[in-house]
Amino acid sequence: MPLRGERELLAQNKEYEVKISELRLLIDEKNEEVEKLKDLCVKQREELKALKDAILFPDVMNSQLQVLLEKQGFELKQAKQVIPCFKKQVTSLTGQLQCLAEDLAEVKADKHTSRTCFDEHLSSPRTPISDQEAANPLEYRSPDCMASDYGSPDEMFLKDLNPCLIPCFSKLKPQGTIVP
Repeated sequence: MPLRGERELLAQNKEYEVKISELRLLIDEKNEEVEKLKDLCVKQREELKALKDAILFPDVMNSQLQVLLEKQGFELKQAKQVIPCFKKQVTSLTGQLQCLAEDLAEVKADKHTSRTCFDEHLSSPRTPISDQEAANPLEYRSPDCMASDYGSPDEMFLKDLNPCLIPCFSKLKPQGTIVP
């Protein structure tokens, strides 16, 4: 019987060794899971700390926002200084344009007056002014003729200005008229 007990003990020992090796594998698997969970906890702790710092101690975020705010404030300050200067320049230039337009109108009126006086002194029959303009479109047109082309004094004033300096108004022309 002792042999039988020995064999049973050896068999039982082998069974226990198999169970022990299985349990060791299980422990290794569990240890790997524990390590993964530790890593996850460390990452979450770092994320929580970063969020907490951002909420409670937003120095880094505030410094970045402060730099951006200062930059925008500087640009706004510059704009506030430049805009009134530009407004003054535009007002001055507008006044100069109006003076030039008035001077140009006077020169044209003087030219027209001297031309009509010259035409009146000549005794030979002449072609009417509107036909002369058709022959030479670069010459001055009388205000009466221009008024009929544009309809209002405002439109005549706009016609006298440099087209590069004013917005384009209606390009429609009455049929049968030639505009210089």
